[in-house]
Amino acid sequence: MKGEENPAAKLTEEEVYAIRRDARKDKLVAYDYGISQAHVWRIRNGVKWKHLKEENENVARSND
Repeated sequence: MKGEENPAAKLTEEEVYAIRRDARKDKLVAYDYGISQAHVWRIRNGVKWKHLKEENENVARSND
């Protein structure tokens, strides 16, 4: 199961996109979302939640 479908998921897709956009340090973002700094890094670097495309790609596809 991926993303929100996983019963153990702590984040929503919207929160993942917000984490990717957030320019603050991993430590501050992690604190706000109740997750580890390592998890923030993994989200931002495409290790976790990689099934979600970048927001720019989603906007470009909806305009086609």
